[in-house]
Parts: sequence; structure tokens; C-alpha cells
Amino acid sequence: MPADLHTEPTDAYRQLESLVNGFKHTALTYLAIRSGIVDALEQEPRSLTDIAAVTNMPEEGLERALRALVAIRICNLVDQQFSLTDIGKLLIRDNELPLRSGLLVDVEQRWLSWQQLPLAVSTGQPVFK
Repeated sequence: MPADLHTEPTDAYRQLESLVNGFKHTALTYLAIRSGIVDALEQEPRSLTDIAAVTNMPEEGLERALRALVAIRICNLVDQQFSLTDIGKLLIRDNELPLRSGLLVDVEQRWLSWQQLPLAVSTGQPVFK
């Protein structure tokens, strides 16, 4: 929120906030793929209990993750049933677009390197090998 709580956020503020929160969205999207949430919801909407059974995850943590995925528009929640949004459907295994595999490669092979960017810039040493 801006310093003055009575001021509406500007477009610039919202854009910067989106950039700052980008790593959280990436982590949640990665979780949705790696945990099996996307695969569990590919065919039909499911309840929290059903998703927990399919993914072998405890309901308490899974519910928080699913609600976060709803907040970033990967999933929908209607009548206690979770489903994939059009955005979430882009992450299914058989999608012809390479977003799923690209995200997995970026997180699993490059995420830690990007965390070293300030060091690379200040020393001139590459972090990508």
C-alpha cells in the first residue's frame, strides 16, 4: 500500500507491485505443476479432499496453496470445487505451448543463479555457466 493510506495506488504503483510479487507467482505456478495440482484438475473440478488424495498432500497446506492459486488466477473456486482457469489450462502436460516445460527448466536450473545477480554485477563474474 502507498505511504498515504488514503491515496489510491497509481498505475505505476500497481505495475511495480506486480513486478515485485512476480517471484511469488512463479513459485506458486511451479508448485501447481510439481505437486500435481494441475494434473489433478485437468479433466474436471475437484474438492479440496479429492485434490489432497490425488496429490498425497495434507489438506491444510494444500488449501492455502489452492487459495493462493485462485488469487493469481491459475485456479477458480466455485461451490467448494477447484478448477483450472484458462491461464491454468496453459500449464497442462499436453499443451502445445512450452510454458510448462519452460517454467520447470527456469526454476530448477536457473532460479538460484538469478539470486546471484547482484554479486555477478558487482564482481563482473558470470553466474550462468
